Amino acid sequence: MKNQIVLCNGIYWDCDKNCLVSSSVDIKLTQSEHKTLKLLIDNLDKPVSMNEIYEYIFWDDDREYNPKTIRNIISKIRAKLNTEIIENIYGCAYIVRSNKVSQNTLLAKKLPDISEYLIDIIDQAQNGISITNPRLQDNPLVYCNMYFKKTFGYSDDEILGKNLRFLRQSDTQEEIVSKIRTSIREQLPITVQIRNYTKDGKLIHTELTISPIFDRYNGELIYFLGIQKVIGRL
Repeated sequence: MKNQIVLCNGIYWDCDKNCLVSSSVDIKLTQSEHKTLKLLIDNLDKPVSMNEIYEYIFWDDDREYNPKTIRNIISKIRAKLNTEIIENIYGCAYIVRSNKVSQNTLLAKKLPDISEYLIDIIDQAQNGISITNPRLQDNPLVYCNMYFKKTFGYSDDEILGKNLRFLRQSDTQEEIVSKIRTSIREQLPITVQIRNYTKDGKLIHTELTISPIFDRYNGELIYFLGIQKVIGRL
């Protein structure tokens, strides 16, 4: 029907009634959930940033932007639908795809498959790359590339399973560390300049960028990606 947008089997958006319908029954949504879903429907097949969603919902409310609020709203909508209609785009945007556009359709565009060489690509990158797992106690390091290990002089056995604070050794850097902790707690990206040290104690000035990595389908935080760019050595 012209006035219905089919999202998946049995679920559609009724454009006349401006509501979500499942098996001919209207799905009850809160005001925030309804506005969020309507914005995504109005931008069907296009990613909408979390900031855009926040501003659309709370445009008349003088409150500070908080991405957790949007994630919670999306999670509640998903729970009511019991399906993955709303897709997360790398933790910073959401998209509702029409029934005619699926991830398989997008992947069928003859894009090169680099998965076989992904580790080689990362290992040969000319910046330190590290991945930590916030789902484990103390958010430990679970991967680092060759450049990282060569720069700081460690092997995998010496550092995997440790929190990356070990690179600071006894240099507390309280103000910078406080900013990093806040960004991790709020699951927000951050770039700082920080003093790190090699295994034998040599000082390395580093530009550190930390980015939260989210499951693209359920929006849950799964990793933190760290990029260490050397900007000076002593």
